[in-house]
Amino acid sequence: MHHSDLPSISVVIPSYNSSGTIRRCLESIIAQTTALTFEVIVVDSSTDDTADIVNEYASKVVLVRSQTRLYPGPARNLGIERARASIVAFTDSDCIVDADWIENINRAHQAHDAVGGRILNGTPRNSFGTALYLTEFAEFGVSRDRLVSSVPTCNMSYKKRVFEKYGTFPDVFWGEEYILNTRILEKIFFSGDVVVTHLNRTAFGVAVRHSYKVGNGCALSRILAKRQGYLFRYKFLIPLIWGYRFLKIVANSGRAGNLIGFTMAAPFVLIDLMAWNLGFLKGAFEYGRSGDSSPHEVS
Repeated sequence: MHHSDLPSISVVIPSYNSSGTIRRCLESIIAQTTALTFEVIVVDSSTDDTADIVNEYASKVVLVRSQTRLYPGPARNLGIERARASIVAFTDSDCIVDADWIENINRAHQAHDAVGGRILNGTPRNSFGTALYLTEFAEFGVSRDRLVSSVPTCNMSYKKRVFEKYGTFPDVFWGEEYILNTRILEKIFFSGDVVVTHLNRTAFGVAVRHSYKVGNGCALSRILAKRQGYLFRYKFLIPLIWGYRFLKIVANSGRAGNLIGFTMAAPFVLIDLMAWNLGFLKGAFEYGRSGDSSPHEVS
């Protein structure tokens, strides 16, 4: 194959039981307004009918199926192996990308090897979904271009040589991008023009359980990345994190012009933060005490 036949960007999407959102995700990518060539690779280990939906786009999307359940890290690694472009962009099956996403990723990569972008709230009319969005992504809704240490992989892209130099994603249930990004010595360029919209969980109980899992995974990822810091030495401070994070969410909501949305969801933000805090506290004690690097998901 001639070099000119290669796509400019490979888009990799890990998928597990995402039949409710995968169609909107794929439609947004296929509808890109760009002259650049790109390929779309979905790595799916679902038990539902996600693969059938993806196969409807067989002329434009490569489906890689796994019969065993894959966490997002190993799924992305399979996508990296299949990717033919020198730039690999990642989003998630519950995200909708902006029409100029590919174009803006390519532009940002002219000067940077690792590029992250904005994550917007896809469930603004649902207080539970908004609270979960703010708990997880508030700092990534701010449009200012800047250098950062990590960005969630639902809106991250790397030149392939980054993986050759630093390795690929670890096999953990949450935080695989944080662990990878802490290996990358260069800062990540955060572009306010590279935008995805995240479709959040909107049921109260589901959102709270997810916040707990994310907190637990956050503790594990920091232990595996050897970035424990003072919280792991002085664990009695961990219950205070929720207050600090609440204030950060207020500040980031203000910067993103989203104070009204924050005000409506504030009581549920507090609940989600407390669940996150409990998960983090449990993870700090369990993983820290045993030195356990087990990737297995908490129940």
